[in-house]
Amino acid sequence: MSLERHPSQLVTGDLGEGLGFVEEAIQGSINFFNNRRNFNRKMAFLFTVVPTSLSAAATVLIGASEKLDLNVKWLLVLAMVASGAATVLGAWKELFSNRKLWVENNSTLAELYKLQWDIGYRKEKKEEPITQAEVDAFYARFQKIQDNAEQVLKTTRSG
Repeated sequence: MSLERHPSQLVTGDLGEGLGFVEEAIQGSINFFNNRRNFNRKMAFLFTVVPTSLSAAATVLIGASEKLDLNVKWLLVLAMVASGAATVLGAWKELFSNRKLWVENNSTLAELYKLQWDIGYRKEKKEEPITQAEVDAFYARFQKIQDNAEQVLKTTRSG
């Protein structure tokens, strides 16, 4: 068995046809998922801290109006508003699933970085030209990562 490649298996040019496209697509996805990760991290934090704070404030307001024997109705109204807002935000937290999406975005980013590193490592082997089959395999891996990320988003958003 010969290790030499048939000329039809070799890619013309230094990097292989389509490799630049694959690298640009990977970088674009990394940028996109970095932004989504950061957004979902912020929203997960807000949808956890704000409703909890509002619930705590409602409890304090109710307790203060009772213990201080204040005949001030606006404290109770404010407590009801805070409690209602906390309930609505809690429902939004479940609806948007930012925490789950934050974790999933991290997983997708890890896969994209691994693919990017694998391409970089392969490019360092300059004595062996990159074949079209290798470029196609890199692209297929990229597509699989994208498809998995899309499926996770659909599953998460649909309940």
